[in-house]
Amino acid sequence: MKRINITYNDNSFTESPAIKNISLEGTFIYPSSFTIRSGQTTITFDTRNELNHLFEKTKGLNPNEFQLYLIKNGFDRWKNSSFYEMQALKSILLCFHWMDLSISNENDLDIDKVLYDEFIIDWNYQVNPQNAIYLLQKKYTEHEKYHSQLKRLLEINLLCKITISIEQEHLDNYFIPLLTPGVQLEYYKNDSDLSGIETNNLWKTFLREKSRRINYWLKNRF
Repeated sequence: MKRINITYNDNSFTESPAIKNISLEGTFIYPSSFTIRSGQTTITFDTRNELNHLFEKTKGLNPNEFQLYLIKNGFDRWKNSSFYEMQALKSILLCFHWMDLSISNENDLDIDKVLYDEFIIDWNYQVNPQNAIYLLQKKYTEHEKYHSQLKRLLEINLLCKITISIEQEHLDNYFIPLLTPGVQLEYYKNDSDLSGIETNNLWKTFLREKSRRINYWLKNRF
């Protein structure tokens, strides 16, 4: 069994954190079924085509629009979900679509190439800006000195954590979700950064790296 798991805070950054998980699992062998689990809610897609259909139909929808689409199409179990759960669900669909081939063919394709320092655009087919997930560089999960700050950024809704499980192997990273709140400096404070300044500066670094990565792609895509 293979799994994509996303960890996120289900509360506003002004409240006590409520850390939750949403996962998508399956054998990733065509035409196997896939299951999405979020708390007590479970949805099974009998084929990869059904899962891809949901992905295609919900491209570009913000979390609130996404929730309305699910309710209108019979997924009533999501009607009481929070904004952050909807965003996590949207994120897992985007990550699945982006990483599917690498997870399905891990012996032939390097999962690191799609898990670190990459971005996933949620195309909305509009002239207005496109929202995107940005997966951080690998060094941040490798070095323990960042771990407390990454944890705090997750607790204030600025990051989510992704774990890819392939049999007994587990690969972790953090990503900037599609939409993030404006957070005052006081909320960045944590056990390893009592002022919050270092954590805030790290967040600004992530934003610069996201911009750099996207601009590089724009200049070199043809």
